[in-house]
Amino acid sequence: MSNKYKHIFFDLDHTLWDFSKNARQAMEIVYDSQKTQSLTKVDFNTFFSYYSQINDLYWRLYAQGKITQEDLKKKRFTKAFAHFLVFNETLIQTFAKEYLQLLPFQTNLFHNCKPILEYIKEQGYRMHIITNGFDDIQHLKMKHSGITDYFNNVVTSEKAGVAKPNKGIFELAIKLASCNLQESIMIGDNIDIDIAGAVAIGMDSVHINHIDNTICSQSTYTFFDLIDLKQIL
Repeated sequence: MSNKYKHIFFDLDHTLWDFSKNARQAMEIVYDSQKTQSLTKVDFNTFFSYYSQINDLYWRLYAQGKITQEDLKKKRFTKAFAHFLVFNETLIQTFAKEYLQLLPFQTNLFHNCKPILEYIKEQGYRMHIITNGFDDIQHLKMKHSGITDYFNNVVTSEKAGVAKPNKGIFELAIKLASCNLQESIMIGDNIDIDIAGAVAIGMDSVHINHIDNTICSQSTYTFFDLIDLKQIL
């Protein structure tokens, strides 16, 4: 075990759990099952690409405290369908409900996710999750992808009442873990949310960059594969 760190805080979506791949799989199933005359002229890839942009926008607004979680759940689908001139509210609500039911049952994790979690556990560290998400959905994602047992605490934005990068969610996570900032490190993919939040509270951080080879200047470390965490743990 590292002499410095004892508590490892992970983001979930886009860091451990491959949100993009899982979301695409879940949505394609719903898209095919809800194929009505309203959707026949819209290619799935086109729809998913636009929805993903809207979803990212609404999650940013949620993280900034500008919209509620209910706004997020409802408006992202209404906005996406409206772009393709679909205004059938019953269809939209059914689509959103079925998507959220299917999403947490998808099980794609990033490369080396389980090997690094097993390694960190064997080294004696305590691991925790800090995630901008909804309690029931995030716990189901972890359960069905087989990673629940690695973590001592799971702090969601729903549970904390605020979302990353707000200091409040980090403070709650630190409190529940019964640790201090000096022995803790935050690991996440999002510079503006995970890394900025850690920096604001004075916690060391690792930017996990699954996208390209860019080094993050704000984080304490940057790694491009989860297994590289062995270099510091």
